[in-house]
Amino acid sequence: MTLFGSTRWSAKVKAIALTSAPIALALFVPTTAIAQTSTDQNFESDLYSFLQSQNTLSHYMATGIEQQIGMSNPEIAQSLCYEMAAGHSVQGLHADFLTGVQMMRSSVNPADYEELKYAAELYFGSVINLGSAYYCPEYQAEVVEGLSNL
Repeated sequence: MTLFGSTRWSAKVKAIALTSAPIALALFVPTTAIAQTSTDQNFESDLYSFLQSQNTLSHYMATGIEQQIGMSNPEIAQSLCYEMAAGHSVQGLHADFLTGVQMMRSSVNPADYEELKYAAELYFGSVINLGSAYYCPEYQAEVVEGLSNL
């Protein structure tokens, strides 16, 4: 039975997921506001649809992130594009993102940690992959290659 088959752990792991995401995402927040574009709804719809079909916890992270950090998923994707433009690699961004999750390692048992880590990795990969398609297509090939090397 997976973690989400058990209501006993579901609330705890969801809380940890939403706690770790802001720590990791703080590394990507630019100092200037990111303007919303007309493609944001399509991006978010595609992100939610994909994550919902893949992993409940990843979907939960995506739908709850704005309430936790005050940035929408499109803004996070655009921030990742800015980081790519600044010369950061997908591997480096991935490692920075997982820092928040790794800080939570002692808060959950090993099986729950692995599920949380998987969900965070899926969320990161989805946001940067879809984000490159929507907001910075010039980096899409680099993103796909970088994700394949993780």
